[in-house]
Amino acid sequence: MEEQTILTLKWKPTTTNEIIAFFCILAIPILVIIIIKLYQRYKNIKIHDSQLFLFKLKRLGLSNFHIKIINNLIEILRFSNPNTLLGNPEFFESAVSRFLTHARESGESEEPLSMISKDLSIIYDKIYYPTRAKKPIRNIQDLGENQFIYFTLDSNKVFIGKIISWDSKNLYLKTFGSAAEMQAIPKNKVHTFHIFRLGDAEYSFDANVRGHEYGALIVEIPKEIRRGEESRHAYIDVIIPAQVSKIGSLDEVVEKISCTIYKINEYEAVLRVNMKLDINYQYNLEFNALEFNFIIVSKIIVEKTVEEESGIFYYNLKFKEMSASASNVLKKFVYELL
Repeated sequence: MEEQTILTLKWKPTTTNEIIAFFCILAIPILVIIIIKLYQRYKNIKIHDSQLFLFKLKRLGLSNFHIKIINNLIEILRFSNPNTLLGNPEFFESAVSRFLTHARESGESEEPLSMISKDLSIIYDKIYYPTRAKKPIRNIQDLGENQFIYFTLDSNKVFIGKIISWDSKNLYLKTFGSAAEMQAIPKNKVHTFHIFRLGDAEYSFDANVRGHEYGALIVEIPKEIRRGEESRHAYIDVIIPAQVSKIGSLDEVVEKISCTIYKINEYEAVLRVNMKLDINYQYNLEFNALEFNFIIVSKIIVEKTVEEESGIFYYNLKFKEMSASASNVLKKFVYELL
């Protein structure tokens, strides 16, 4: 029904539906703006989380290849925030189980699966149990819990397990894989097991698999454990006054330059020197530790940092020659600081 206005114009009253329609039309662009803002905020949070995650992984010393593996694990877990993975090793173990199952089903051969297992062991240690270096082990009881162990069956299937406990006779492993895969592991048969200890070396041993108990693989304690190729040893932080002198011809006057060793392991040292060294020469490095006077023939392998204005230089020296007694004392010195 139309209404008469003051100016004798007729006006149709607005209905409730028309008012609702008007506000709906008005609200559409506002909702679109809000959605765009929320999406942008979500995107920024995702970028921030990813950058923070990458920063943490780089600080832990993980390589680009390791980071690619980790990203695959995160896709398996479907985490919206990748940093969630760093909070609980059980997340990692769950993803590893599915990752290996998929790799085996895709037809990967033994060698690449063994290499992947080694990389997974390195990643696990660096994320959840980071240590600068580890002492060499003499027997299996020297291993701590949570140590990854990988092994291969006759069928060229590679499995990963984690030490959960041991007694005088048996080693108990939590194995990563489906129940059916675990049941397929032959019992009362000797298999070769491999261990990679970051900052120490690779080890292997042969042992009989006795069976399963409460989801754990029971492995007989081996009589012998073999130590293989050493891994690169991490540096120990120190502050040791030292002297370095260039090794030249016999008739050349040798100048001893004062320096400071602030990182060292059994094979290398990092020096802080107040003058530039010639990287084309070998040097005698002299210092004292454990009341032993070291004189080690060394070679510069990295000119790490140069602060030209302050006249401070940093060099990585690789030890080329030292006496057997010096080597033994240096090992003792490094291990005492672990």
